[in-house]
Amino acid sequence: MVMTMNEYSSRHDRQIRIQKGQIHEQQRRIQVQEIQIRNLHRQLNEVGNQITKSERKSNSKERKKQLVHFYGYMSNGEAQPGKHQILVFDVVRINVGLALNKHSGMFYAPVYGVYVFTWTVVSGKHSYIYSQLVINPDPFGVIQTDSDEIGDFHAVTGTVVAELNQGDDVYIPSHPTNYIKGVIVSQDDMRTSFSG
Repeated sequence: MVMTMNEYSSRHDRQIRIQKGQIHEQQRRIQVQEIQIRNLHRQLNEVGNQITKSERKSNSKERKKQLVHFYGYMSNGEAQPGKHQILVFDVVRINVGLALNKHSGMFYAPVYGVYVFTWTVVSGKHSYIYSQLVINPDPFGVIQTDSDEIGDFHAVTGTVVAELNQGDDVYIPSHPTNYIKGVIVSQDDMRTSFSG
């Protein structure tokens, strides 16, 4: 019985040594695979960086093709503007992208993007004008040009940054509800203008 126990113990020890050897071999294979995985990750990162650089160059070329710039102003002032009257900037000095319509005063976004708009309204003596920048038809910005209590002209500029989809429209109307008094001025030495 002791001999049977010793044989059993010997066989068991051999099996443990074999299993330890197998475990050691598997650990070695895992280490080799981890090294291979790290190398593959490094290669993937290099390829990803090359793709990103290539996309940046491509996007840069596309952005250059899709640049939109415009600047227009009113050739004449507006006597007694009404509420919610769209200002028409009929003198267009630059219109890259052909987005500003000089007949309607509307800007139509030719491409998706983030746009920066500025508009300046000059009020005549003893006038006050509320104006808005409106996008589809939500007001995004508002300014008040107030020279009511002074016998002089007054100019105020508003700025709006907005994300637009292709086809969105942007325009500058007088305020739809606030009372407006006096005149909007646009002449050689002071311009009521819209740009972006």
